[in-house]
Amino acid sequence: MSATASGGGGEGGGEGGGADDVRSTTTNSIDAVPSSAKANGCSETGSVWNSDPDPCCAGSLVTPLPNSLNQQQVIQSVHHPSSQSLIQRQPNGQHLSDQSSSSVPSLGRPPTTTSDSKVIEALQTEVDRLKKELLASQEVIGKMQEREKQLRNRLSEQAQRQLQKGPSKFEDLSLGEGRPTQLIKRYGNIYTESRLDAMDALDDVPNMVDCGDLKNKLLLSVIVLAFRTAEQTLRETKSKVRELLHIPRVMESGNSSLCHAAKELEESVAFYLRKTVNRHDISKTYKEVCERVWTTLFDYPLLKECQGLLRYINDCVRTAWALTVQNPPFVIDYESSVFNPDMHARFHTSDPGSPEIRSVLWPVLLESEGGPCVSKGIVLT
Repeated sequence: MSATASGGGGEGGGEGGGADDVRSTTTNSIDAVPSSAKANGCSETGSVWNSDPDPCCAGSLVTPLPNSLNQQQVIQSVHHPSSQSLIQRQPNGQHLSDQSSSSVPSLGRPPTTTSDSKVIEALQTEVDRLKKELLASQEVIGKMQEREKQLRNRLSEQAQRQLQKGPSKFEDLSLGEGRPTQLIKRYGNIYTESRLDAMDALDDVPNMVDCGDLKNKLLLSVIVLAFRTAEQTLRETKSKVRELLHIPRVMESGNSSLCHAAKELEESVAFYLRKTVNRHDISKTYKEVCERVWTTLFDYPLLKECQGLLRYINDCVRTAWALTVQNPPFVIDYESSVFNPDMHARFHTSDPGSPEIRSVLWPVLLESEGGPCVSKGIVLT
């Protein structure tokens, strides 16, 4: 019995000794806690720390520790009070810090909610709709630009036809140097330049040095013959076209379509002649003018070798042809006997008080028969 009691006492002693060891370990662990935690109002009653009502320690209490914990576990479970995040040991071994961290959203990626997704989807739909509208608008603009181009071409063609058909206040710029304004300027330059060169060249012809009146009449006859021959050549050209295509001179009144076609043909031929005034072969007209001059002045055979006169004849024929094929055709007037300040200009040796024209040095250029004067004639009164 004494042995049993002794053994039981031994067990009791052993258990008592084990409890003392635990209490000693716990006491040592508490003593190991920094004094700053105690300064915040935590005491050592009933648990590792008991919190006073001070809010700085609220929610950071450690529950009573099981007896099975050793000193190392307690020390690992305690954090510095300044972090305000003392880890509480739960029966299942889960830390409070794990639960709190799982509920805190990530700072780098804000959470995407259902409402945000709907907004993004709506915006994307709106972007797609605007893209479709933009493409449709660009297509409409392209069609409108193409339509505008077609209308401009049609308007240009119609204006071109109007210029070809009859007189107009506008000029066809496509004619270039063959435009009426340029031809009128060329006509005036013949008197101020080519005629003076021809006069100087005629002074070198024997027996014509002192024949001033003869030289003036010769040069006037050249420009008159040039216009007459150009008009005759134009009539013959149109007549040959009619004969070649068997177009009667007088169309039947009942056949309006043929009349319209014949009129369009003549207009086309006239327009072609205006476009080619600088390339037209005037050799035939030039020869005719020269032959008439040589025939009239047969007493001066050396005129055929006067280069200044030949250049003057060529300039007159070329300009006369270009002015004759215009629509309406330009004509010259040299038969006036009374001075008209709207049509004539006096030569420097004229009598300014005399209205009577003694001789014509350069003919008046008119826009069509009886039309306005576009270049004044030079007369001697």
